[in-house]
Amino acid sequence: MKTQSRAIASLLQWFFHMGVTQFDLAIQRRGANGVPRQFLAPRFTGAESLEMARLESRLPWLRAENAAGNDIYFRPSRRIAWPMVFLDDLPPRIATKIAVKYRAAVIETSPGSCHLWLGTALPLAEAERTRVQQDLVTRLQGAADPGSVSGDHWGRLPGFRNHKPHRNCWVNLHTTSKAPPYLPSPTTPALTNTVLTSPRPFPRSEDGPDMSRLEWGWVRGCLESGVPSHWVLLQLIRRARRRRGENDAIRYARYTVQKACRLLGLPGPYGGYA
Repeated sequence: MKTQSRAIASLLQWFFHMGVTQFDLAIQRRGANGVPRQFLAPRFTGAESLEMARLESRLPWLRAENAAGNDIYFRPSRRIAWPMVFLDDLPPRIATKIAVKYRAAVIETSPGSCHLWLGTALPLAEAERTRVQQDLVTRLQGAADPGSVSGDHWGRLPGFRNHKPHRNCWVNLHTTSKAPPYLPSPTTPALTNTVLTSPRPFPRSEDGPDMSRLEWGWVRGCLESGVPSHWVLLQLIRRARRRRGENDAIRYARYTVQKACRLLGLPGPYGGYA
């Protein structure tokens, strides 16, 4: 029980540090032979958009359901933009390799198969998560399940049993990493809204004391021209990372774009997250 609780706490803490604070829960009820009988989605269980404390208070109920042969699923709350995408059925070797390079949580759902929650530098709405996941599955050349790319996909909680036929094994938290978050490609349709080039070129110089001022002018000019704020944010991160490093570039770009949006009376990236 203590091991189970530690695994869940570690995973939830990782999500919390990524800015994910609300979760949905679901239960797959199975018959005596392991065949799926009933899927209890959040609208039936009331376990929707749960804050962490409310999710943790439901753990005794989830343990009882799992002991009865049912499967436990969770996800970051569906209707909110989170800096997170999901990949399924990855071999442990590939999932671990990704987690070394990018911020990720790897959950071993059965021997030789993992879920991977990949932290992104930008929050993504549901449709955007779907497109980024499709792009990643293509890049992984079949290593991940192409059928599990919906932006609202369910994952398994560690510390519970996987009761699928021919599985019947524990779901284990393999690793959580603090590597830099994944920065989606600017050519991914989800991030472009058909805007593939800026109406204003970046300042040529990338050094010197005036770079912040020049970039501020570029950001304002793009926003005034109608360029989506999340596209401006992505491009500024890519530019600033060359001299600031990954984490400080993300902080700087979020602050700059959000400040410009407030000044111009525009909604910030992804509804104000910056």
